[in-house]
Amino acid sequence: MDAPASFYSQRNLCGLRLENNAPFASIQRGLPALCFLDVILAPLATWVLLVLIGALWVPALLKSRRHVASFKLPLQRYRFRSTYAGVAAPRFPRLATALAVLHTLLVIAALLMNVLEIVRLYLAHRGAGLLPFTLGGIVLVLLLMHVRTHLRVRSVTAFVVLAFWLLSAAFTAVKIAKLAKLENVEPRIGGYEDEYHTADQIIDTAVYLGLYAIFLVIELVRLPAVLKEARSVHSEDAYGRRASEETPLEKAAQPAA
Repeated sequence: MDAPASFYSQRNLCGLRLENNAPFASIQRGLPALCFLDVILAPLATWVLLVLIGALWVPALLKSRRHVASFKLPLQRYRFRSTYAGVAAPRFPRLATALAVLHTLLVIAALLMNVLEIVRLYLAHRGAGLLPFTLGGIVLVLLLMHVRTHLRVRSVTAFVVLAFWLLSAAFTAVKIAKLAKLENVEPRIGGYEDEYHTADQIIDTAVYLGLYAIFLVIELVRLPAVLKEARSVHSEDAYGRRASEETPLEKAAQPAA
């Protein structure tokens, strides 16, 4: 059904929405208001991401750089994640390269789907809350995915990215549940050619929720592998440290292989 624009109440950040007549943090139909979800819940994943980057990722990065500097490793050894000269990691397989490119493209697709939803909400005079803030979170994740770091930092990166996708998927699922309850009661604003129907928003949101689920599975598989590899490199670094601290007499006393 169609309704005049005066049927809705105007609210900052949320434009013209049916639930604007109720308090901002009210619970309606068993779930928070959609404006509350777009302003508070949706960007919360990005806030948590920023906290984790500041509390875990940046200290791990600084520590790894101090650790590498203390060993005075050549750039080539650091690049190949080895403490020994001339030891290089195998080339990245073509399949792994293709999967990495596909993963990046899917993250970009999720970013574009969020942009699409935000633009359509603004065109429909419904406001987008703080949804643009989620775009910054996805861009940060893209940067974290492609920054070259030590394996110790990569394990922290995997955990931070996993937390972001987990929260994003959970909050988006709540949003879809709310939209599904509004689909049959939210009237359309008559005369607005760019009206964003609730059914269309459900489809757009479900698309990037599906992408979030894919990313979540990828990170759940990747995190144990990265942790295992980081532990092996830690053991290798410890062995290299012990070898570098041996005196010439200790080395001479070792039996020849």
